[in-house]
Amino acid sequence: QYLAWVRYQADNIPDVTVASIDQGQIVSSIQTNTITLANVIEECPESFKPDKDWENNVLKSFSELRLHIERLSLNLETRERKIAVPLMKDIKSWHLFCFGEVLMDDREDSHGEMSVEDNNDDSSISESELQADESYKEEELTDITEW
Repeated sequence: QYLAWVRYQADNIPDVTVASIDQGQIVSSIQTNTITLANVIEECPESFKPDKDWENNVLKSFSELRLHIERLSLNLETRERKIAVPLMKDIKSWHLFCFGEVLMDDREDSHGEMSVEDNNDDSSISESELQADESYKEEELTDITEW
């Protein structure tokens, strides 16, 4: 009976409820975003002030950091790293470039596409074998700029 009563009440509750708000109460309670400043700023006691050595050390550290960051940014702007990458359609060379070893077999399947070998140590081609292969030549590589 309790669950039936809860269900009955839920079915009789309207989907949308609109509250009536007195606009006069809202306008009078809005705060301003201004503050009043004191006309007089009190002097800090001498015991709370930093000594000259501390000030000089902070300024020196800040200046060194600023110069270091400036040197780093100039170095990034002038430095250009070039990486030799394989030709776009050279699948074996891309596997070597990305994964460090080639997983493709030299043989083609019946559809004329390269077949993928299982990742066994004896079936994968090492980097030295690939570089010895005639299809992997230095002049086929292109340079790109890395940011």
